[in-house]
Amino acid sequence: MNKICIITRKLTGGGSERVFSLIANGFSSMDDCRTFILSGKSGENEYHLEPNVIRIEELCGNNIFRDAYTIVSNTVKHKFDVLIGGGFYCNICCCMAKLFIGRTKVVISERNDPKRDLISWRGRIARSIFFPLADGVVFQTQSAMDYYPKRISSRGKVIPNPIIDDLPQRIPTKDTIVSIGRLHPQKNYPMLIDAYDMVWTNNKSFKLVIYGSGSEKKRLVEYARSKKSANNIYFEDFCQDVHERIKNDKIFVLSSLFEGMPNALMEAMAMGFPVIATDTENGGCREIITDGYNGFLVGVNDVTQLAKKIQLLISDEDTREKIAGNARVSMKRYLKDSICAEWMDFVNNILQL
Repeated sequence: MNKICIITRKLTGGGSERVFSLIANGFSSMDDCRTFILSGKSGENEYHLEPNVIRIEELCGNNIFRDAYTIVSNTVKHKFDVLIGGGFYCNICCCMAKLFIGRTKVVISERNDPKRDLISWRGRIARSIFFPLADGVVFQTQSAMDYYPKRISSRGKVIPNPIIDDLPQRIPTKDTIVSIGRLHPQKNYPMLIDAYDMVWTNNKSFKLVIYGSGSEKKRLVEYARSKKSANNIYFEDFCQDVHERIKNDKIFVLSSLFEGMPNALMEAMAMGFPVIATDTENGGCREIITDGYNGFLVGVNDVTQLAKKIQLLISDEDTREKIAGNARVSMKRYLKDSICAEWMDFVNNILQL
């Protein structure tokens, strides 16, 4: 039986954390796999883990040398066969640990657009030094894989993100435009607020609700207050039951500057939302959405185009529901069991190297 340990700083809040909780749960149901998660201390609003996932809460999350040592010591103690890095910081820690753990394989995972990810110059140097030490690399998109040099990409495989298979289905009864994501500059919420403000005058029954937590909340709230539609713009904190809260809303929008493969967008489509997303270069939106068929793509920072697509979905119910139906069907290939099987196939291939 193979022992697989997923390394993640936390199990709350972000798309990466959701993905690795799903993968851990998927692995734990497989007969030939014993699944561990090495993380920081547990907190509130964490993603669910199945009881047979063994959690070790020993990462500090802010000292790369200390966490690399923690990974090494736990690998020796538990005799892990494979380590899986869950995000940039954990990727670096796992690759550093690789120098001291002998036969244990290391698989790292690119979770964003590597060309535009907001990492420091030190982080970019560390990435170029340590990523080649990994035995395997999982990319969310082909364009992310193509960004890396052959010494890294040749060890890689493109595996899209999984989505949970028990999402509530959308029953649109509320005039609400919704978005979900960290309150971070990457998500470019001012673009969404500006576009909403443009359509609000002729659609005053519609409100905009943004779900998420982050460092940009105060600035975004102040920005929204400067708009004529301010009384119809709402900010809600991250919550575990967000899908239940949005299931009666009508339109989902993602306005990011750049993305990997956005979980919130995929989950909204699986619920049957008509979606609009920015066509981020090297991002997964264009791999998920066929423009005009199962969603709409608009230019990054093209507020006018976004406003036009929002207006179209508000005013044309037939188009709205046709897009929604196609979105729901197109997401079936991303269900958790199928994606976890792809991960396990890749891990097994790495073990045979």
